[in-house]
Amino acid sequence: MDCRVIIFVLFVSSFSLGNALMCYKCTASSNSACNLQGNETCSGGNGTCMTTVFSTFVYSTYTKSCASLCTPTNINLYVGSTKVSCCTTDLCNVSGSPRRVASIIVATAMALISSAVGF
Repeated sequence: MDCRVIIFVLFVSSFSLGNALMCYKCTASSNSACNLQGNETCSGGNGTCMTTVFSTFVYSTYTKSCASLCTPTNINLYVGSTKVSCCTTDLCNVSGSPRRVASIIVATAMALISSAVGF
C-alpha cells in the first residue's frame, strides 16, 4: 500500500476518534477518593463534565459525571452548601472544592442557640 494512503487514513481517523469527551465518574466523600473510581466516555449528547459537591458541618459528598445540561451553582446555607461546576474538556472535572460554611457563622449560630436555650 502506498505510504500516502496510509498517512491519509490515519489523518482522517484521528478526527473521528478524538471527539468523545472523557469525564471522571464517581461518588465519594473526598475529591481524591472520587477521582480514583475512574472515568467515562460521554455519549448521547452529554457534552459536559459536571461536579457536584454537597457539604455540611459533618461530611461532604462529591459526585462527578457526564451531563447534557449543566448549570454552575453555588448555594451556601447555614447548615451546608452545594456547588455545581461544569467544564467541557477531557477529564476537566478533576478538581472539586467544597465551600464549607465559615466558622464565624457556625460560632454565631451556636452562641445564639445557647443563649436562647439558657446555657
